[in-house]
Amino acid sequence: MLHALGAVLGHLRMLAETGTILARLTRKGIRVSPRTIATAAHGTDRVSRVELARVNRQWKVTGTPRQVPASHLVLGYGFSASTELARQIGCDLVYDSPRGGWVVAHDERLQTSVPHVFVAGEPTGVAGSDQSRAEGALAALGVAVSLGYAVPRAAFTEAERHIRKATQFSTVVQRMFEPVREALGDLATRETTICRCELVTRDTLDDFLESSPFVSSVNAVKLSCRTGMGPCQGRYCENSVGAILATARKQPIGLGGRFSAHLPIKPVPVGDLQALDAPPEQSEPNDPGTPPH
Repeated sequence: MLHALGAVLGHLRMLAETGTILARLTRKGIRVSPRTIATAAHGTDRVSRVELARVNRQWKVTGTPRQVPASHLVLGYGFSASTELARQIGCDLVYDSPRGGWVVAHDERLQTSVPHVFVAGEPTGVAGSDQSRAEGALAALGVAVSLGYAVPRAAFTEAERHIRKATQFSTVVQRMFEPVREALGDLATRETTICRCELVTRDTLDDFLESSPFVSSVNAVKLSCRTGMGPCQGRYCENSVGAILATARKQPIGLGGRFSAHLPIKPVPVGDLQALDAPPEQSEPNDPGTPPH
């Protein structure tokens, strides 16, 4: 709670809502177990029990796991910033684990390394709607200046003030809820599916990294093991591959780099792509809406 004091100013309503949710769970008799992670899920055609274990501050298991009957299991270890567009046009990225992994680098007015390209919101780091709106306002002012419009300094000052206020809250939340990514990677056994699109398991990665000690980038792992080559383009497995590679090479996760982004940005049915080349529909000759030639 002491570490969260920096988020109180200007965000009492949000903190009150959080307290209300916790109180409601307690009244319903729902157990809230801090410093506990799921280490395994068991079942045949569906989950029937979950294995939970206490961990230390580095997320290393410290006690004997306990079995809990369960019909559903929901896991959340933070968010990953959506940076596909920025990657494709060549914007520089930096690795910032609390903000969501790989995020777009920018200057104080949110301009990226690519001229005339500005960024705001999630690609700068997952920080919530308040900060996204504030960054959007500042980026818009920067765009106006780049187009030759005169913008009063007071407008920038006001936008920057809103960002500082939002950052007081988002920074605390990011610090408190940042997952220990190396520990998450260590939870995967050799049978664990790392890439769901291509059905690549941990043993494939381990065997490849052991036989190829010179490999030190996630893109090299991708080319050899097909992790990240499916429809999601690595959105789900990039962090896992990075953590496993970092452990194998005893290096920080960011040194392994990131997956390259390719078109399309999101999965698109082939039929929709085919329709792009279809000739436009011709109007009937007697159609009163047909413009004159």
